[in-house]
Amino acid sequence: MFEWLLKKKIDLNQSTGSKIRRIRTRRKMTTDALAKKCNITKSAIRHYEGDFRIPNEEKLQEIAAVLNVDISALYDRKISSIADMMQTLFELENDGYVAPTQIVTDDSTPRIAYGVCSLNEALSEALENWHQMHELLAKEQLTEEEYKDWQDAFPLQYQTEQPDETAIIKEIEQSPQQSNTGSGSRYRRKGLLRIRTHEGHLIAMRNGSEISEEQLNRICEYVNCSVEYLTDDMNLQFTPKTKQSQIVSADREMLDDVLGMMDMNADTEIFRVVQVQLSRIVLYHLAQKGFDRESFRSRDFLQEKMDYLYLGKKPRYNTSCLGFFYTELALIRKTTGLSFQEMFTGIK
Repeated sequence: MFEWLLKKKIDLNQSTGSKIRRIRTRRKMTTDALAKKCNITKSAIRHYEGDFRIPNEEKLQEIAAVLNVDISALYDRKISSIADMMQTLFELENDGYVAPTQIVTDDSTPRIAYGVCSLNEALSEALENWHQMHELLAKEQLTEEEYKDWQDAFPLQYQTEQPDETAIIKEIEQSPQQSNTGSGSRYRRKGLLRIRTHEGHLIAMRNGSEISEEQLNRICEYVNCSVEYLTDDMNLQFTPKTKQSQIVSADREMLDDVLGMMDMNADTEIFRVVQVQLSRIVLYHLAQKGFDRESFRSRDFLQEKMDYLYLGKKPRYNTSCLGFFYTELALIRKTTGLSFQEMFTGIK
């Protein structure tokens, strides 16, 4: 490709001022209204939107809060050419987030395309969420305005408290099947949005590093395994240590701790190994309930990760050498009908 084409300037309309103006306009808010809510002058807003002045971080945070978007949606990315885009992708690759890949489309006219694949679990979660929202848009279950609102607000959560996902999913599934523009459809969309954008279950995931000896012992008691098994990812075969106690298996606080661990990014090798071995314990109990490897050969599950957990087969990318994350455990729960407690302990 010609160098001039790579460096040709492209207009992404991405300055901070243009973003403020675009989102304010979509919110049907006047410059005067935005200025009053931000306790600044109308002329200051005009200067920001005209790119004559740049708001400081504190003022930009206030504007983002009034517009109900994440502050990152207002940053100027300073990408003005294909070459700029490529350099950004190179930096992400060098930091271990993405890698180039070749894609064969599965539509009526298969063709080869090129893209990037995620090497980071949290980024994969975010991309999955993006894909799901884009699918809703394609199926006209989201309006263009709702889709853009979701993009601007990402990753803001739509409620501050932990949602009862079981209750939400049940209510969504039982809600009347109305047209795409009806209130039932809108509520189903909002329900999905709440679940998929919840801070603990998407990209704003906590980092997991050290695990104390006391924590290891408590986990082992709860899932009925030895410390040796839990800290050795070369050990593929789980065998319960003793007959499980009903009292121990019903320890809700311990279950919450285990689920919390599975919802973290593993920053250390020991944390990763514990997540992997806990996932293999889940697979053991699933098999005991009649759900074997073949039960999970669908596009909903990352097959390289499943091969690693079942067979110890090393995947192409280290990102698949991981245990289940909460979203995957929730999908398994929905697929099998088993509770989290049954998945980790085998006991109802």
